[in-house]
Amino acid sequence: MIVIDLAIIRIKQVIRSKEFYFYVIGFPLFFLILFGFLSKGWAPTTKTLDIGFYSADSPVVDPLTSELLDMEKEFYNALNTHQNDKGLKTFTLENYTNIETLDTDIQELTIEGGIELPDDFSLQAGNISRFYASLILTQSLTEAFSLYPAEWFGINESLYQITPYLETSANLIIKFHGDVTLQTTMQAYTSIWQIMSEFLGNYSVIHANSIWSELKLTYALSFDLNLTQQSTNNTISSEVLLISAGTGDVVEDFQSEFFARLLPGQILQTILMSAVSAIWLLDEENKTGMLKRMKLTKLNSIQYLGGILLAWSIIALLQGIFMLVFAAILGFFNFAINPLAWLFMLLTMILLGVITATIALLVGSFIQARVAAPILILFASTIHMFVAEYYTDIKPAFTYAGKSFSWFDLIFLRPAFLVMKNSMLMESVSGATNVLFDLLLLFIWAVVIFIAGAIIFSKFKLRYAEKE
Repeated sequence: MIVIDLAIIRIKQVIRSKEFYFYVIGFPLFFLILFGFLSKGWAPTTKTLDIGFYSADSPVVDPLTSELLDMEKEFYNALNTHQNDKGLKTFTLENYTNIETLDTDIQELTIEGGIELPDDFSLQAGNISRFYASLILTQSLTEAFSLYPAEWFGINESLYQITPYLETSANLIIKFHGDVTLQTTMQAYTSIWQIMSEFLGNYSVIHANSIWSELKLTYALSFDLNLTQQSTNNTISSEVLLISAGTGDVVEDFQSEFFARLLPGQILQTILMSAVSAIWLLDEENKTGMLKRMKLTKLNSIQYLGGILLAWSIIALLQGIFMLVFAAILGFFNFAINPLAWLFMLLTMILLGVITATIALLVGSFIQARVAAPILILFASTIHMFVAEYYTDIKPAFTYAGKSFSWFDLIFLRPAFLVMKNSMLMESVSGATNVLFDLLLLFIWAVVIFIAGAIIFSKFKLRYAEKE
């Protein structure tokens, strides 16, 4: 009961302190609102993207021309020569002979993503283009009835000849490998989708001309390329393979990707910065002589530290929930989160509360100034957000048991950030196993850091206070 009473007292002290609202709530909430609304006008940086290309496709004979049709080669050339609206080359392609190497390079951020074509790509792409070519011709021939009434018989015969192409079936699935939480990966995916649509649209017109030449009619027709592009865009299916995060077929847009970084980052910052309030409260207790009176009140060091631990775990949990609720009100929280993901996020907040309490104990053991502590915490939180991958992507140093590691995993805030981010995307992107690993790593860090902090605080602070 003493530990609970101490925790309640500390929570009340924090709520009543102006520092809590200024440093802990004010700063992170301000940047959450600022970056959240600015994100609506932001877009991924325009640059040439490095992507992998894998295909086991074999050419097929075109039934229209009896020539060998190598759609894989043509699509490769379309990707390799495409330019964006800035006049820059869209992709730099790297050929791969196996999927495992492709996925490894994506994990290590060597390339932004990879495209995998099915082994019947030429067959299915050819069928799709011929199907839409027949749609174009059917529309044009229907219009020709009123334009060339004397050719009625020939037009009707042409429609009859086109009918077999309308019955052509095609099932084209293009697999894209990548981490959809990265801006460049999503930019690559969007560009590939656009190029594929244009590619099949152009081939539909080529096949329309081939069919038209076989019909040998005497009047000219113009083919609507836009109709073809729109049709193929709504017909071709794609499958997104998520590297180091399981598999799925969902595409996260730029806003979701942005908020999956922004929200965890600001939650982590507000929890970490609450160490400022914790340090000031410890300083007040030292000045008022509470530490000296511990013997008189029969309050031992374990109970005292337990009260700190419990209080800041609850405070961190409330801070995280507050930021999530506020983000939802502003429309920044647009994730479908399952109960397991919620559990992971809440556990992360509690563990961060333990780490926050430990930071307060460590800093409070060596720093007495009320000015130096906030500066140290602000500086440390900024540095930690860089190594946590909040501001920039981090290239893994090595891979073990299918999991990519960075040397920055030695910093506790990185697994905390990854758990929060992947929990928000778990329903659509991340796998529970991937999140569990980072959560376990965070738990280990929390235990180790708290034990170290408790020992140092007991040795340098409590014993010193008892001797005075």
